[in-house]
Amino acid sequence: MRSQAWLFKKLNLNLRMEILINISLLMLAAILLIGFTMSKINEKRILHEKIASGGRMIQDFQVMIDFIALNKKEFSLTHPSVKKEIQDFIQVYTKERSFHDLTIADQDLTIVASMRPERMDRPFSNDLLAQSIRSGQFNTHVEKSGDLLSSQYKTLILYSPLWFRGKVAGGIQMEVPIGDVMRHLLESQKMILVSIILDAIVLIIFGSFLLSRVLVTPLKELVQLTQKISEGDFSQKIEVHSKNEIGQLISSFNRMIERLRENQESLDNHLKSLESANRQLKQAQEELLRTEKLASIGRFAAGVAHEVGNPLGAILGYTSILQRGEIEREEEKDYLNRIEKEIERINRIVRELLDFSRP
Repeated sequence: MRSQAWLFKKLNLNLRMEILINISLLMLAAILLIGFTMSKINEKRILHEKIASGGRMIQDFQVMIDFIALNKKEFSLTHPSVKKEIQDFIQVYTKERSFHDLTIADQDLTIVASMRPERMDRPFSNDLLAQSIRSGQFNTHVEKSGDLLSSQYKTLILYSPLWFRGKVAGGIQMEVPIGDVMRHLLESQKMILVSIILDAIVLIIFGSFLLSRVLVTPLKELVQLTQKISEGDFSQKIEVHSKNEIGQLISSFNRMIERLRENQESLDNHLKSLESANRQLKQAQEELLRTEKLASIGRFAAGVAHEVGNPLGAILGYTSILQRGEIEREEEKDYLNRIEKEIERINRIVRELLDFSRP
């Protein structure tokens, strides 16, 4: 299966072709197996008909033996008159039918009559005929060549005992050509081959149509639907035409799409609410920043006023002392120096404030 899948991948076949090739191979294997089985059954049937026909011919010889022994108190296949009558019957009987050989022997396997008169009164060595005479049973042997798949039939050999008043009087060996079996087999095999080809064509055509309608087309629609879903389109659906596994799959897919669309709508609403909350939070943050800035400015102004207010208060105190004029010259200089230092302090604070505010 791995090598087969690799082959399909190498050939870049679509699903329809893969299924069609697999089913075609399975159908071809099944039809060939059925054809081979039918051929073998037909082969055995024809062979059984040949054996039955040979049995009827052997029955003709048994009737002939019974007719010869009808007016005889004692009967023996080795009696000259009996041998002559049997030999004459063989000559007439074999002219109307095709035989490779026909031999009649007594219980001791001595030939009493044959298609070839020169063999008469000679010993006949054949184990199957000897077995038929001893057991009183009918035996067959088929000469053929080839193997199980292709057999070439040549000759059908029949072995049967000949009876007289319930006892085995001798035996008969009949070799019948069965080349016509091959002709019938070839004709039947041709018919089987033609039927296999026609069945394969019909099954492949209708199988392709049915597969396309039942399996391939719904799967192709599912593939197209998944592509739409991957693009974010949840508005598409597939119409359900059957209640089998494919129909159940399509129904489940439609329910999944409906659930995805609901989830998408819920997610969109949630995102909108989050965006609104984010805007409100941003506005609150901006207002908080403005409030914080104003508070910082107030604290800064208070610090500046405090820093400037201290030296101004000292200056006002020193100037009021100087205005009274009740101090000496040295103290006056000292107060003026202190006023100058406080003014420089205020000047330094103002410069630092300008330097800080410039960026």
